[in-house]
Amino acid sequence: MIRRTAFIVAIALVAVSCQGQVDSGDDGLLAIVDDGGDLAVLTPEGELVDQLTELDGEAVVFQPVWSGSDHLVYVEQRALSGELVVTDTGGEEQRRVEFVSAPFYVYPRPEGGGSADIVTLRNHIEGGLAAEVIHADATVTGLEGDFPYFFTWTADGRIVAHSENAYLDEVYPERRSVAEAVGPFGAPGSRGNDLVFVRSSGSRSFVSVLADGELRDLGSVRGPAHFVVGGDRVAVRSLGTDGGGDSVEALAQTIPALPADALVVIGLDDGAIEIVSPGGVIAFFWDPSGRRLLYLGVEDENRGELSWHVWEDGTTTDHGSFLPDPSWFANFIPFFDQYAKSMSLWSPDGGAFAFPGVVDDQSGLWVQHLDDESPIRLSAGSWVAWGPGG
Repeated sequence: MIRRTAFIVAIALVAVSCQGQVDSGDDGLLAIVDDGGDLAVLTPEGELVDQLTELDGEAVVFQPVWSGSDHLVYVEQRALSGELVVTDTGGEEQRRVEFVSAPFYVYPRPEGGGSADIVTLRNHIEGGLAAEVIHADATVTGLEGDFPYFFTWTADGRIVAHSENAYLDEVYPERRSVAEAVGPFGAPGSRGNDLVFVRSSGSRSFVSVLADGELRDLGSVRGPAHFVVGGDRVAVRSLGTDGGGDSVEALAQTIPALPADALVVIGLDDGAIEIVSPGGVIAFFWDPSGRRLLYLGVEDENRGELSWHVWEDGTTTDHGSFLPDPSWFANFIPFFDQYAKSMSLWSPDGGAFAFPGVVDDQSGLWVQHLDDESPIRLSAGSWVAWGPGG
C-alpha cells in the first residue's frame, strides 16, 4: 500500500428463541454467501462460526444483511418465488415470509435487532415494484407510491423514499411530502432525524440538509449526485461537468460550488469542505465512526481492475488492485449509496474492510486490514457483510 495525504402467498412466524446466539465480540462477525449459495457466519480470521443454511440447490441465499449484532436477514431466492428469513446467529429462525416474487433488497430498521421492521423491494407480478414493511409478527404493510430503489430510515422510525426526481416523501408510518423541487440524486441520507438530499432551484441544484424544519444548503452541484452520510459529515460526488456559470453564481452567494466528478466531504454542521479525490471514484463508504472513508476507483479500465483507497483527515492510503466479483459489481456498485445504509464492508472498529473479488488470480472473499500490505482470503463466495459487533 502507498500512503499519501405485495402480494404474499403465505406467512409463517417462527417462535423467537434466544438459544444458539453467538457473541460477535468487538471485532464483529461476517455473514457470507459461499460458493454453494448458502449462508455462513465467519470470524474475521475466516473460522466458521455457523453454517446457517444447507439449501437443496433449487434455492440460494441472496444478499444477507445484519440486524443488530446477532441477527441476520436474508432471502431464500427461487426461480419463481422467494422467502424472507430472519434468524439469529445460532440458526434459530424468528420470521419467515413467503412471496410470489423474491425481494431483491432488504433494509432492517437500524438498531432494531431480531424484532426490527424491515423495508423490502421486489418486482410486482403485475409489473412495477412492490415496497413493503415486514413487522416483528410477520405481518406486512404495503407502501403506496411509484417506488424506485431509494430509502432511508430515520431515528424515530420513519421511512423516507426518493422516487427518481418525482418526490421525496415520508412513506411510513404515514405519507407526507418532505421536499418539493427535488434535484437529481440517488438515495437520501439521514443523521438521526435530519435528512440530506439534493434540491433544485431553477437551473441550479444544491446538496441540502433538513434539520428541525430548517433547510440549509451545503454546496451547489451540477448533474446527478451520490452521497453517503457518516457521523457529522457527508461524502458527495456529482456526475455533471463544470459549466462555469452556475459555479460563479453559487460562489457569489457564498454557497460553494462542488467540483464536478470530485469526491468531496462536507461537514453537516459547519459546512467545511475537503476534497478527497479529484475524480475517477465509483463508490464510497464511511466506517462506523464516520472518520474513515473507503472509496473505490478504477485502476486499469482495459483489464477491469479496481482499487480500494481509505481517506482519513486529509491522508489517503492506497491498496492493491483486484478484479471485482461480476455479480457483486453489477448489483451492488450501481446502488452503493443505498447499500451503504443497510450493510457494511467495514469492521466495527474501522480497522479493516471486506470485499468479494479476484486478487492475484485467486477468487473469493477478502479482508484488508489497514495496517497490512495485502488482503487475507477468508473463503470462497460472492457476498460478504460485516456485522456491527457486540
